[in-house]
Amino acid sequence: MKILVTGGAGFVARHLARELTRNGNEAVLTDVVDAQLAGFHRADLTDHTAIADLVHQVQPEAIVHLGAISFVPDAAKDPGLLGRVNVGGTRNLLEALKNVPRHGRRNPAFLFVSTAQVNHLPRSAYAESKATAESVVQQFANTGIDVLIARPANHTGPGQSPKFVVPSFIRQALEIQAGRRTIFTTGNLDSIRDFTDVRDIVAAYRVLWEKYGPFDGEELSQE
Repeated sequence: MKILVTGGAGFVARHLARELTRNGNEAVLTDVVDAQLAGFHRADLTDHTAIADLVHQVQPEAIVHLGAISFVPDAAKDPGLLGRVNVGGTRNLLEALKNVPRHGRRNPAFLFVSTAQVNHLPRSAYAESKATAESVVQQFANTGIDVLIARPANHTGPGQSPKFVVPSFIRQALEIQAGRRTIFTTGNLDSIRDFTDVRDIVAAYRVLWEKYGPFDGEELSQE
């Protein structure tokens, strides 16, 4: 199955691409920044025409939508950009996917990666943008697109940006051990978080298709 993965230059997408290809699928990656990756296309989620052209060119059978402003402090800095990317970008993808031909009797499919933070109140600006985007996704459920929504909690693993907490702590600890720094900087230590390995998370995304999506495991393995 040909699957378009947004946020393709990012940490999670690279692991997802490997998971998908290992299981007989073709992963096509896209992001707003350039990346030297196989099957990569540069496109801006906020550019309706560029996204429509990309989806028309790729003709995906499914989209896994990872692309977003996902670092909570960055999300709070520019609410306008946050809305254009996380909400408007989601709508642009769905509008484009509506025009992709059906594959036999199957509708094109869309997996929206939201966040477990939408379950908590008050919400951060990031979580609110994801909740709003979920509503957009649900509006397309009866337009010939099969939609799924995932709400993962925190995950980490190889390749994550050092601005996130786990790689930041590891980097600081190594620098202190090497004598390159003396102060260990933290954020809010009152927060309690569970972390999952990103490789388990992307395997779960694949299982969502196999168990709960429009395609069963046998169909996926034969594509």
